[in-house]
Amino acid sequence: HPLRRLLSIFTFGSIFVNLQAMHTLIGPRHVLHRSTPFVQFEDLSEVVPQNLLPLTEKHKALLKDEEWAKLPSKVQESPYFSDGKLLFDAERKLLKDFRELYGYGSMGMCGSDDKITGPEVAGFLNELVAENAHSHYASSLHANVTCTEFFEEILMSYVWTV
Repeated sequence: HPLRRLLSIFTFGSIFVNLQAMHTLIGPRHVLHRSTPFVQFEDLSEVVPQNLLPLTEKHKALLKDEEWAKLPSKVQESPYFSDGKLLFDAERKLLKDFRELYGYGSMGMCGSDDKITGPEVAGFLNELVAENAHSHYASSLHANVTCTEFFEEILMSYVWTV
């Protein structure tokens, strides 16, 4: 599926890295447990996700021009934002071009009413929503979004985070 091929650019090798991290970092009494100051380390898995901003909120300064304009000029000129904005906009263009190429038409993922029609994309979105709920993220992510919102905000936020 085209969406899978697109996302593989950003996720290639992540299964291997996650498996290695699982064995070296998060095993009982391994590096992460020994190098952090927390006695009840397992409690973090409940507290941290509930206090994370949704990705669309976390990256709103890059997602929305009006939010970018609100940033102080010193912040805009910092390397994360000045260089990041260039990369973010390039990735945004990639997703926009991808949506224009594969999103519409008889085999498309989006209907003319901007609703998600492709079963693979709908399934992927449903899985993102389920993972967010299962992980107890403080997320307002839901499956009732337009194709534009999915590609330009949700997917772009995930791609940028990866």
